[in-house]
Amino acid sequence: MKKLLIGAILTGILISPAISAKFVATQVSTTTLAATFVLKAGDTMTGDLNLPNLNATYGVSAATGVFSGALAASTLDTGQGANELYDMNQNVQTTDTVTFAEVKTSTISAQGAGGLYLVDDGDNGIFIKDGGNVGIGITDPISSLMVQNDIATLGRIARFYDPTMSANDSVYLELGTANSAKNNAQIGFIYAGSSSNSNRFDLGFNAVQAMSILAGGNVGIGTTIPSQKLEVAGIVKSSGVYARGADGLQLQDDGGNYGIFIKDGGNVGIGTTDPTAKLDVRVSNGASARIASLTPGTESAYLNFQDRASIGYSSVTAMGLSGLELRTPNKHIF
Repeated sequence: MKKLLIGAILTGILISPAISAKFVATQVSTTTLAATFVLKAGDTMTGDLNLPNLNATYGVSAATGVFSGALAASTLDTGQGANELYDMNQNVQTTDTVTFAEVKTSTISAQGAGGLYLVDDGDNGIFIKDGGNVGIGITDPISSLMVQNDIATLGRIARFYDPTMSANDSVYLELGTANSAKNNAQIGFIYAGSSSNSNRFDLGFNAVQAMSILAGGNVGIGTTIPSQKLEVAGIVKSSGVYARGADGLQLQDDGGNYGIFIKDGGNVGIGTTDPTAKLDVRVSNGASARIASLTPGTESAYLNFQDRASIGYSSVTAMGLSGLELRTPNKHIF
């Protein structure tokens, strides 16, 4: 492996006798040498050493350079291709900054168990903890990826955008054990068009969507194209259905025709949304209004009216071909 040693301001002896001013002038090609370079081993260099274009194509066998000043280069290429490992701590040590406009390498390794920081000039960035956990905004990640942010200030902890998406394109986040049926849960976004009400947020398993939320506000369970605020494709089981506010509760068919309406206060209407009695049945357009009880066999069908004290009742009884019976608890009226 070819290794690179570079000198700048020294706190003591610069490097071994093998490295001299001749090496700086010839084997390290530089257009700017701002430092007062050494003429012989043991001399002290002053000033910063600026290397606009540094290419480690020459082998150097020498002691490690230890610097107290700044080392700058516009590019750094190890000259060994994609498999070159350039160990900054082993080959170049500095008590100040090492600045490169571009670094090309296949591996960046932490020195010891203290982890590895990749940060901006404000010390904000990524921390790779010893063991492999990655932290963004935190230096002690306790999971494979841990993100911490000041939500009160910034409002969002992460964003995932793809501005190249076209109509019907989708992007998913998958969680699970394998890419197979029922083994990976998916959170997805399906793009219909710019600012479209049909843009969709999906929750499901392995491309089988369980719930879809459209940008226009409709929610579908078992369907990806809900036409109402909540549309369920299938049977709904519930411990209770409640009306919100004082508008009542309405049950209707798929054509929008009123079936049963429960008015605020408890009155029930069939064919009306304004029932004036506990049960109010109405028809329109000259249709027949019926309350039917179809009982097979020889049993009679009754419609009973009982008072609040449960003392007695009146009933209307259908008796087949013999006619209609009307009676009180104690006697027949006809």
